[in-house]
Amino acid sequence: MGGQYDTGMIPRDQDWRRPATARLRDVLEFLRVNPGQLSEVQRRTWLERLRPLEGVPSGAWAASWPMIHADDPVEVADLLRHVHAEVSNGLRALLRLGEPWQLPAGHSELVGHVIQPRPIRRRFQFEAHMPTEGATLIRAVAGLVAVAGESLRECARCQTVFLGRKRGVYCGRACQQAEMAARKTIRRRRERRKPRGPLPRRQRQKKGA
Repeated sequence: MGGQYDTGMIPRDQDWRRPATARLRDVLEFLRVNPGQLSEVQRRTWLERLRPLEGVPSGAWAASWPMIHADDPVEVADLLRHVHAEVSNGLRALLRLGEPWQLPAGHSELVGHVIQPRPIRRRFQFEAHMPTEGATLIRAVAGLVAVAGESLRECARCQTVFLGRKRGVYCGRACQQAEMAARKTIRRRRERRKPRGPLPRRQRQKKGA
């Protein structure tokens, strides 16, 4: 994804302190859409929603330099398709196959800053500078998974990745009801195929009458 780039850090909006679980839900919502079917406005909206991702809240904040131009529809479309494919494949490898998620490598740099110099409550910030914005977003999602992904599951019906509750295996009531209906249909078909035994005596007498 070459071309012209913006320079600087990923902007932090007023929502940058949102819990990791809420941020991960945004990512999962993004995975449910098809980037190729989005309009130009929808793609820019998703880019704005994904850019504030921070990855591991207590660790390094993923940042990229340079960044793509948000007003270039081709670069935005390419970026979203790339991130969508890599994250989808990575999560399914972890959940379905138990295989490692191969994260993007390349040249990266870890930079530390003091963001609150006062003693006693001194605060530090670490930024992982990645070579591309796509690599930045993928690493950020991986950080969210490490922090808030303990309830990640793949729906037994539609294979959608979701944050489950307790032992739920379906992403929603629609999939659960569809699965129950499908099982009832299979059970009825099996019962119809079973060989029938001899009729009771009374039924035989009625047939012979």
